Amino acid sequence: GEGKGRAGVLTKRDLESDKLAKLAAETWGGAEPKEADPELVKKIYDEELKGSGFALGRIMTLEYSQYLEKYLWPSYDPETASSQHLMSLVCMVNEKFREQIPAWDAFEKRAEVFPAFFEAVMALLQAKEGSIRERAFLVRFFVNCFQSLENSAVRSVCLPQVALPLWKHL
Repeated sequence: GEGKGRAGVLTKRDLESDKLAKLAAETWGGAEPKEADPELVKKIYDEELKGSGFALGRIMTLEYSQYLEKYLWPSYDPETASSQHLMSLVCMVNEKFREQIPAWDAFEKRAEVFPAFFEAVMALLQAKEGSIRERAFLVRFFVNCFQSLENSAVRSVCLPQVALPLWKHL
């Protein structure tokens, strides 16, 4: 089921028997993931992430299934991506940081799209919409970005956001 192992810790068995893990295996778990469905991304965000109050277990299950690498990022289209798609990407990046897993590797494929993604996430934050929790995820995402300046793709989008004289004083 969707329970937890001892002391509230998710076990591998919990992760693999979860309905979300089963959906992942069917949709993006194989060698040839199914074509991305923007409505599925919205549904997963609305029901499993936001709908669960961003329960850590739901986020961990998606991270374990490689949701970011196999489904979210390959299907990200800057022209048509929903706010749910953007927020799902943000949640997965933040979870990788929380788990101390390299977060930016997935973005090396299609790196040319990363600047548009970064700008779209910035626009989400500037829109001042969404719950406090969602806005906190956005802020955490930008903290993670600015703590990742060793990554050239991240550095190329972060540095222009900060005035040059400020860097002199850091």
